[in-house]
Amino acid sequence: MAKRRPALFVCIAYIFGIVLGNHFDLSLTLLLILLLFGFFLCLIFLIIKRHSASSLVIISTLVVAGFFQYELKTKVFPPNHIKNFLSLDAYANLKKSVIISGNLIKAPDIRKDKTFLTVETKSIILDEKSLLTSGKILLKIRRQTNLFNYGDFIRVRGFLYQPFIPQDPKAFDYRKYLERKDIFALMSIRSPKYINILFQENKSIFVSKIVLPVKYFILKVFGSNLKDPHHALLSGFVLGERRGIPKEIYQMFTNTGTLHLLAISGSNVGLVVLFCFYFFLLLRIPRKSSYILTIPAVVIFSYITNNEPSVVRASVMASCFLLAFFWEKEKELINILAFSALLILLFSPLSLFDVGFQLSYAATAGIILLIVNPDSLFSQIVNRFKGIIKNWVVLPSLVSLTATLSTYPIIAYYFNQISIYTFSANLIMVPLVSLSVIVGSTTVIVALLSSTLSGLFSAFNWLCLSLTLKSVSFFSNLPYSTVKVSSPTYLFLIFFYLFILSFFAGWKNQKTKRFGFLTLFILGIYLFLKLTLNF
Repeated sequence: MAKRRPALFVCIAYIFGIVLGNHFDLSLTLLLILLLFGFFLCLIFLIIKRHSASSLVIISTLVVAGFFQYELKTKVFPPNHIKNFLSLDAYANLKKSVIISGNLIKAPDIRKDKTFLTVETKSIILDEKSLLTSGKILLKIRRQTNLFNYGDFIRVRGFLYQPFIPQDPKAFDYRKYLERKDIFALMSIRSPKYINILFQENKSIFVSKIVLPVKYFILKVFGSNLKDPHHALLSGFVLGERRGIPKEIYQMFTNTGTLHLLAISGSNVGLVVLFCFYFFLLLRIPRKSSYILTIPAVVIFSYITNNEPSVVRASVMASCFLLAFFWEKEKELINILAFSALLILLFSPLSLFDVGFQLSYAATAGIILLIVNPDSLFSQIVNRFKGIIKNWVVLPSLVSLTATLSTYPIIAYYFNQISIYTFSANLIMVPLVSLSVIVGSTTVIVALLSSTLSGLFSAFNWLCLSLTLKSVSFFSNLPYSTVKVSSPTYLFLIFFYLFILSFFAGWKNQKTKRFGFLTLFILGIYLFLKLTLNF
């Protein structure tokens, strides 16, 4: 098992180390010593061919590596980091203005009543002293403006501060949310007139000359043919641009458990792969070359959508699959999924605690283990059908059910609510949204040739989007569309996923199935004690 899925075991050990780092505090020096000791000990065991001992040491070293990386990301900052210029007292942060200089490292986030700029700081003027700095801040302008572009080097005066830490441990912690994005301070100003653009500094030709022009062209095509809310909805489905979607529509997606359709995920990347791959085939490009040409399209799409964790995960997976097809190698889905997670967590260990990251991986792992896996119960059910019924009724239904089962506990844990109609709503809306994404992508390609023809495609897309709006409205207005629940305990989560893995995923294995029944029995006893005795 370990030989077939090495990335899975490496990833599990590394994740365990990150979790330990989140709960305990150890010296970086001690962790580094343990890391080096484990590395040399592993070499010794490999030289003397003690493979079982070397495996144990490798696992232990990977745990230490995860612990070390977490401590490195959360505890170690250079002396001139912007975080070190903030007072520990949140009120004290607001008492003294500073002048910050730096460049915009992302395209401006322009909304109806505000604009957000992500600034990589270069210097700070504090008490008339100019000091070099590093680290990111989020600059909030309290009005809409399109004066700024990616790469602008700006200077602004304002007050640095951090969001308050909520007293309720279950409440949304905006400070932690920003820190996971490597943003450690905020600054808010009333008007863009307080910002001076000093010069243009294009740090990435790839972003400024390829990614941003493509993104703006796509949004322009959507906007020229569709009005809101259809324009905003299509931008959300294709690019994850949710800022123009009315609050009441956004809430309807939340209540029906279909909010994932507005968040760029693996399904979007999958559609991009299929669209580009078959587009290249239509151009008579050889199949092997089409695999390679599709990878840059996936990378550009990931950058267009701001490299959200779910997109990075799916993009890494898709690229690995495309390379595997190109080299005609054996493809182990769970191993590739684990490899993509490992890549993300190596650079950003705090992503592990991001809700979107957890939901994305839970849903994808569920589909792989319960649908693709030939030993699973759902796979056995799918294979009993053929043709249209299998591909258009049974398979979509079971994929929707699998995604729901895999993510329900996480949704309940973080949001204390679940949607009763998630399964039914997804069954209807996922095909509609997928069709809208495909037609929207085709509209962009056609717009390069004919604005009239692109208008015809947009008219058809308007119909798809209207049906989507009517569907989400119908399900959200049903009685008891959402049910309030208490956050499940870690013990419940462990037994729930053990039951899913052993019973559903291991259906053909009698020992695994019996273990699943045992897990279900224990889970039932636990729930009984919880409900009757407040266990």
